[in-house]
Amino acid sequence: MKYKIFLITFLSLVTSFYCSAQEIDQPGYRFLKRIRGIKILDSKIQEVMIDEGNNRLAISYRSKKLLYVSVYQLYSWDKINDYKLDSRVELYNSYFADGGKSLFANIDVFKLLYLKIDLLNGQFDSLECNATPRGCNKVDQAVYKTRLNCSDNNYLVIKDDEHENDLLVYYEMNKYNLLKTQLEKDLNKSVTIIDIRDKLENDARKKYGTFKPITQQVAASEISTSKPSIILTKENILDLLEDGTFENNGVVVKLDEQAKIAVKEMRAKAERADSQPKQSSTASKSSTKTISDGQFEVGEVIKLNNILFEQGKSSLLPESYTELDKLVNILKTNASMEIQVNGHTNNIGVQNLEVSEKRAKAVVDYLQSKGVMLNRLKYKGFGDTQPVASNDTEEGRKLNRRVEIAIIKK
Repeated sequence: MKYKIFLITFLSLVTSFYCSAQEIDQPGYRFLKRIRGIKILDSKIQEVMIDEGNNRLAISYRSKKLLYVSVYQLYSWDKINDYKLDSRVELYNSYFADGGKSLFANIDVFKLLYLKIDLLNGQFDSLECNATPRGCNKVDQAVYKTRLNCSDNNYLVIKDDEHENDLLVYYEMNKYNLLKTQLEKDLNKSVTIIDIRDKLENDARKKYGTFKPITQQVAASEISTSKPSIILTKENILDLLEDGTFENNGVVVKLDEQAKIAVKEMRAKAERADSQPKQSSTASKSSTKTISDGQFEVGEVIKLNNILFEQGKSSLLPESYTELDKLVNILKTNASMEIQVNGHTNNIGVQNLEVSEKRAKAVVDYLQSKGVMLNRLKYKGFGDTQPVASNDTEEGRKLNRRVEIAIIKK
C-alpha cells in the first residue's frame, strides 16, 4: 500500500516538473486541454498555423540545431505525426494543400524555394515555387503564422506563457454549458470536463474522419531519425526510488540531487498518508459550521472563512490571519484537539492537487508558528475532487477554492 501511494505520487512529481501550477483562465472560454510540445533543449514554438479548410493544425519548434514540425487534426486534436527537419530549414508562410495531405512551406523567401512534406508517407521534396499549388506569387518577407483562434469562434488556441512548447485549447463557454446540459440529460448523470472533451473529439472524428499515415519520422539531409527508447519495468522504478539510479538496455538513468531530495520528501509524505487514521465518512463532506460556532464533534468538517492566497501560489495573504488566529485560540483552549487541514481548489488549473496540498500545509505552518504543536496537526490536498458548487460559474469556482478543517480528536 505504501509503495502504491508513493508510486502514484512519484508519477505526479515527474509531471509536476513540467506542468505549471498557474490557474488557466480565459474570459468567455472553458479550458479544454493542453497540447504538449516536443521536448527539445532550449526550444520553443516558432510557428503555429490553423487551417480550418483542411482540418489541420501545424506547429513548428526551433532549437539551436533542429527544427521539428508536429501536425494534428483540428478539433479532435489527434496527432498525425512529428517530422524532424534539417537544421538549415526555416518554415515561413506555410499552408496545407491536397486536401490536407501535404504541407508546403516557403523555406527561402528570396529564391522562392519551398519544402513539401507529404503527410501520408513522411517524404520531403524541395520545389520551385512554380511547382506548388499556389504558384509563384512573390513573397518578399518571411512571415511566421501565429493566427491561433479558430474562425467558427467555438475554439480558442493560445500559447502557454510559462511553457513555450505548449498550446492551450479552450471552448466557448456558452456552447460548453449547453453541451454539458444536453449530455447530462442524455446520459441521466453528472458529466465532467473529460466527458465533454471526449464527446467533442469523437464528434470531430465522425465529422472529419480519421487520418492514419505511415507512422515514422523521416529526416531531411544528414539528420538521423534513430532514437534509443527505454521501457521502464516495475523493478526499474523501484531501483530508481531506492538507489536514485538504474540501468536498462545499456542506458544508465540517474536522478540529480534536486530530484533525490524531492523523492525523499515524497516518500516521507507517502508514509505519513499510509499511517494516518482514516477519516470518517462525514469528514469528506463540507459543513455549514464555522469557527465562530465554537463546539465541534469528531468527524465534523468546518470551513475557514477568508483564507486567501497569492494567485496560483500557496503564500497566505495577511487577510487570512484573523480567521486563523480564531482557530489558534480554539486549539489552545482545547489542548487535546487534533485536526486535519484540507485544501480544495476549483477545476481551473493543471496541478490542482499539489496547489491544494501546499496551501493546506501553509495553514499548518502558520498554526505551528503560533505555538500549536505539530503532532496535533495534519494536512491534505484534495484538488478539485470535492466541489461544493458548480465550476461553470465564477461564484461556484470561488466557493470551491476553500480551506476546511476536519476534527480528528477532541
